[in-house]
Amino acid sequence: MEVIDLAGMKSIISLPDFQEPKWVAYRPESNRLYVATGLDAKVTVVDSRTYKKIKSFTFKEKCNGLRFDAATNRLYVGVGNTFGSLGIIDVTKDEIIGEIPLSNFPKQFDQVGNKMYINVPESNVEISKECDGVYYDAKRSQIYISCAEGYLDIVSQITPDNYKILTKIPTVNGAGTSLFIPE
Repeated sequence: MEVIDLAGMKSIISLPDFQEPKWVAYRPESNRLYVATGLDAKVTVVDSRTYKKIKSFTFKEKCNGLRFDAATNRLYVGVGNTFGSLGIIDVTKDEIIGEIPLSNFPKQFDQVGNKMYINVPESNVEISKECDGVYYDAKRSQIYISCAEGYLDIVSQITPDNYKILTKIPTVNGAGTSLFIPE
């Protein structure tokens, strides 16, 4: 893990001993950084002022992806490699409060209100192969899915529970990682 000073354009510190970091989530109000790792199946809490590890939450298999819900003070984590679940950490109580089983392992997910849109690549039917990034655009009622097969799939939300693929925009083979900034 690396901490970078963007204004000074330099590295502040390198944080060792993370077993294949997959995702980070920062909570400024608590000065905590959450790191999801793949090899040891953990979400580790780091003090963002001292960069010391505070606590770790251990799951059954690889952790990949984090989403924080400020309304409920819950941190959601994608769990699995041979199975799939959405782990739930209550950051107020500092404990794992449950897991929601999925059809297979999740790659990425996005929360909109009381719904979570989860990319489960092994279970997809019409979506391009090797999905990675999944983002919901509330303004346009669309889901954007970046796939390493070389496409950005755009799915339209027809009704709250009905979706249709609008188009597949060619990208570059291997380009699965993405970031959607609604602004």
